[in-house]
Amino acid sequence: MEKRADYKKKLALRAKKQRYAKAMILSTFGIVGTSLIGATQVSAETWVANTPESIQIKENDTSYIMKKGDTLWAIATRININVETLAAANGIDLASGQQYYLQVGTKISWADGVVKATDVNGKAVNKGVKLTDDNKVVKDKPVGENVQKDVKTGKAKDSDVQGTPVKPVDKNDGSTQTPSKPTTPTAPVEPTKPAKPTTPAEPTEPTTPTEPTKPVTPTEPKDPDESKELTVLTVRYVDVTSGTPVDIINPVEVQGTVGESVRVQAKEFNGYILQGTSYKDVVLEPGKHLTTFEYIKSEKPNEETPDPMTPIGSLGLFKTEAELDAYAEKIMDDALWSTGESFQYQKWDVKSTTGKLIGWTGELISLGTGTDGQPETPNESEFTVDQVLYSKGGFKTEAAADAHADEMLDKWFDYSLENNIAIVASWGGSSSTGYTVTIRVSQVFN
Repeated sequence: MEKRADYKKKLALRAKKQRYAKAMILSTFGIVGTSLIGATQVSAETWVANTPESIQIKENDTSYIMKKGDTLWAIATRININVETLAAANGIDLASGQQYYLQVGTKISWADGVVKATDVNGKAVNKGVKLTDDNKVVKDKPVGENVQKDVKTGKAKDSDVQGTPVKPVDKNDGSTQTPSKPTTPTAPVEPTKPAKPTTPAEPTEPTTPTEPTKPVTPTEPKDPDESKELTVLTVRYVDVTSGTPVDIINPVEVQGTVGESVRVQAKEFNGYILQGTSYKDVVLEPGKHLTTFEYIKSEKPNEETPDPMTPIGSLGLFKTEAELDAYAEKIMDDALWSTGESFQYQKWDVKSTTGKLIGWTGELISLGTGTDGQPETPNESEFTVDQVLYSKGGFKTEAAADAHADEMLDKWFDYSLENNIAIVASWGGSSSTGYTVTIRVSQVFN
């Protein structure tokens, strides 16, 4: 069977992911080379957010002129004034959800306990915001201090950098906030008179303490098991026809105390049928004693005997497919962490000689240490059509070979692009000899 890589689909998916990542970068609010909303449109492709480290603010500076690529978030971590406060100083209400741009050349100053913003013409945006600890990213550090380290180490959380919404301040156009109506003070409560002190009671004469009683010497504790008599029960599994044991692990001994009731369970043996119940309740008696389960040979094939034509893989036989999957995943993880070697596994069902499903088995297949069959660097300077780049055999089922072919097409996709070739995956073989997966060159581009 042959499979080809869908180059058009894969390249379209890669371009879609790149456009999504670029859109995510541009969604952060930042400073670009335009005026506020409604001004000249700017291509988003040319805007790149500046990192906090790239913003040049000295230790004793009290102002900063915004540059292209600056964001309120980055400036907030450099001068210890949260984003909400900086936005309010620029006349922006973040809570309204409005879109906005900040003009390059806008000056932010934070002297005398007030943060203000002036535009490129030197006109103040508003009267500014009076600074308190609530306007800081890190409350126990002064305004103007670089707090990037606190943000990186987690001392200052994202919510601290963002801050809480600040009420819009007075604008330069003369509009003012409506002052809230003062509350009427409540009348003072007249203090109550102190209560008259009570006369203390006469102290009572202390009683003479009684003579302490002499403690009783405790008796030596006895081991509770000393009074119990131990005994042994021997359990045998016997062929009643010949009188011989039916397995090599015979007999079985059960230890306990005299008088204790124990339940012993019969076993299942291939080719034998149990006579009587599958368990016995036995009261243990003094000294060694015996109980026996009896079996007779069966002329019918055992439904639990695996079909000899179905091989049992190295992973062993499991009752359910889920148990096999869990065990195989653990083995592969352990190998990857301890040796760096990657594996995949094949699985198949196991039936009895009568056709009954009795379990699942599987086999590990090594993919090598880290490369999954793909060379780290190209070792071919020229390629030819039908040239074999990769081949791996030993797959026991068509499903396993088909899955591996899909996996190798994905892993070799970038390699084919880098070397101007197209690739195709194929597999063939049989259940008796196994299946082989091959990656080969289908076309060479000059």
